[in-house]
Amino acid sequence: MALSRIWAAFIIIAIVAASFQYIFSGTKDVYSKMVVGKSGDTSRTVALDSTALSPEIISTLNTSKEYKKGNEVLLRCKEHLDKGKNILTLNLDKDEKEAIAENFLLTDKPVLYVANVDEASMHSGNKFSDALLEVGKAEKAQVIIMTNAIEAQIAEFENSDDRQMFMEEYKMSEPALDRLISSAYKLLDLSTYFTAGVQEVRAWTIHKGWKAPQAASVIHTDFEKGFIKAEVISYNDFIQYGSEAAARENGRLRIEGKEYVVQDGDVMHFRFNV
Repeated sequence: MALSRIWAAFIIIAIVAASFQYIFSGTKDVYSKMVVGKSGDTSRTVALDSTALSPEIISTLNTSKEYKKGNEVLLRCKEHLDKGKNILTLNLDKDEKEAIAENFLLTDKPVLYVANVDEASMHSGNKFSDALLEVGKAEKAQVIIMTNAIEAQIAEFENSDDRQMFMEEYKMSEPALDRLISSAYKLLDLSTYFTAGVQEVRAWTIHKGWKAPQAASVIHTDFEKGFIKAEVISYNDFIQYGSEAAARENGRLRIEGKEYVVQDGDVMHFRFNV
């Protein structure tokens, strides 16, 4: 279980890294000289976005009717950034966000703040985490308060009973790392389904709302191309009956087609032919 939590953390880091790679791919010339600021300091990313929306750059944008609205939104964004504010606090609507999507503005990306506090502050926080909470409130961003030293010790336990006893000693109902993983998945609009075989159980990360063929593609693209049906057991049913065989015997295994929207925690087997 400790390894699974660590791997889940690695998955989140990989997702974030991939997101930044995607962000920079569209505006490499503008962001190639990015320098990381001090902890909690967003002024550098605001400055980067402001540079990206300089009058010279805006003037080179397509001036056709199709892009007119986008240009107007960009000018609003530029004015907002020059005040030292993030694009997130401008509260753009869906159409306005789509109009400027190709600019990949960093301060328009979802944010999750993590405050690493000392052991004495792990439940109540301190003046520094309180300040971060105020920032998160203004930006409508979630803040996770955790003590990394305690989380590192929890991850080292191989015995679940010992781990539970350790957490009870610190009045913890769950590791903060679990909350971080769940919050990151929610922020990125992700969910997980499982495949279970004799040799291994695998968790696959997908976007919420994906249908069965799309979900199958993360295993292999052939699964999507030749998709026929999916055998599905819901997470709650699997936990209730304890195994795939028991769930099948109790009629809890379903056959779903191409239009099935995969639910978080589904246990799935795909039928395909290529």
